[in-house]
Amino acid sequence: MSEHAKSSPSPASMLQHIIEQQCNQQPAATAIFWRDEAISYQTLQKNISCCSSAIRSCSHAGDRIAVLALNCPEYIELMYAVPAANRILVPLNTRLSASALYQQIVQVGPTILIGDKNLIDKVVKAGREVVPPPLTDGQLSATPTHHYKQKPKPPEPPKNIHDKPSPLQFVISFGAEYDSWVKTPFAATHLTPAHQAETPGKPDADAESNNPAWLMFTSGTTGIPKAAILTHSSLLAALESANFGRPVHDGDRYLYPFPLFHVSAHNVLHQHQHGAAVALIPSFNAAKVLQCCQNLKITTLSLAPTMISLLLDDPLFDPIKLSSVRTIGYGASAISESLLKRVLNETSCGLSQGYGMTELSGSVAFLDAEGHRVAASCKPQLLKSVGKPVPSVDIQIVDESCRPVATGKSGEIIIRGTQVIPGYWRQPKATASAIKGGWLYTGDIGIFDKEGYLTIIDRKKDIIISGGENIASREVENILCQHPDVKQAAVVGLPDPKWGEIVCAMIECPSKLTPDALAIIDFCKQNLASYKTPKQLVFSTLPLNANNKVDKIKVREKISARLGQTFEK
Repeated sequence: MSEHAKSSPSPASMLQHIIEQQCNQQPAATAIFWRDEAISYQTLQKNISCCSSAIRSCSHAGDRIAVLALNCPEYIELMYAVPAANRILVPLNTRLSASALYQQIVQVGPTILIGDKNLIDKVVKAGREVVPPPLTDGQLSATPTHHYKQKPKPPEPPKNIHDKPSPLQFVISFGAEYDSWVKTPFAATHLTPAHQAETPGKPDADAESNNPAWLMFTSGTTGIPKAAILTHSSLLAALESANFGRPVHDGDRYLYPFPLFHVSAHNVLHQHQHGAAVALIPSFNAAKVLQCCQNLKITTLSLAPTMISLLLDDPLFDPIKLSSVRTIGYGASAISESLLKRVLNETSCGLSQGYGMTELSGSVAFLDAEGHRVAASCKPQLLKSVGKPVPSVDIQIVDESCRPVATGKSGEIIIRGTQVIPGYWRQPKATASAIKGGWLYTGDIGIFDKEGYLTIIDRKKDIIISGGENIASREVENILCQHPDVKQAAVVGLPDPKWGEIVCAMIECPSKLTPDALAIIDFCKQNLASYKTPKQLVFSTLPLNANNKVDKIKVREKISARLGQTFEK
């Protein structure tokens, strides 16, 4: 640990203890910078307590509370307040289509939806129009029908479009409605007996560190989103790993430009755990990031390589705007040698890569700033590495028989540690497939070298990473195949200098049909998030392997040849 790094605080056993401890130790210190406002730890703690009481007044222990919004201080309040109330936070991806968001609500069955009015109104509308698919045992069905009012009438049991009971009772918009709800929460007398909840402010006796704190959706190859269960203990263990890889220093000011629905939000908790100030912006904007770094004297921030490139290419870029930045932490995808050299040549910032995933509640391996400098000067192969594991986890490389392989041999990366999630919400088969004997089978193919550096050489799962966003190829394929002019489709990611990878599709059409590429792209835009929509289409018969399955390697080769790209196996 650096001589400037802060000493570790007293260990917290629950997420809400993080802010409670800082409020006791430095109540006037800034916890959040938001626009022109500096929010102290004392104010944040007060807001969390009020929000937690409001949640307790109209829900039950273990209920899911969904949030759909751009970054804002209220979102951070909910990150702590919901688990403090012994409920489970469900951050929803603002970039998904309304129908996809509705399906996720159906899947996890939240009782309350909170967020930006323009976003939640679209989901409410989708819930009344979209016919949900058949649900597996234990999955809940929900359509929001009751908006919170300051003096509500006892709510009628809501019904969804199929006249089945809906668990989603309250929809609350950020702004005056949310503020009123937090300041004057429902009293127990406002609720029907079926909805009676605990007395506001009363702690839950059964709250434990292994209880779920957040449910975060992952991108799976099955096309069915999985909600990973992040517990208090898994998240706190991830914060320990984060501080090993990227220690917080005295006086640090950290800028968080990622969406708070990403697992990268654990970095906010990490900074707060060590008393740092977090600067928050609604969403990533290169000019805004540069302005914040300069005006607030930001010392550390998190970015995806795509964001770093956009920062350096911005017309307003000036190295002096980043002069206070000690380290840029990045993940989601590897950084190219050319981009690394640009950062080191054009700024005074160090770089730190983290390897993690939602199922790990954060990161488990880091390539630090010194490693990046060595890579730029004499060991470019280090850039292919994600660094070395933190001491609090066990990482092994295993063959297809789950036996450890020798150093220098490739295999699937499996990980064991407290920060590994216990499973996926109400998906026992997916849980059993991913977690075996306490080990998380990541689906990533990797290799350890003799110096202990871990390198990811391939992805077992068909996940495309574009601009830091995970995209399940099968999800895109399923949408393409819904178009009447598409017989079959195979989706792959191809290298792109700006986005890391772009989504490309090979489409097989019915015979004698002249395909309309623009119509197919428009269809995708209507049913997928923009970043999931294919950027290139190639029309051809899909290549099959010996098992009569689509050969994705040959698909990549054929698309690359058509687009004039060099295919990297």
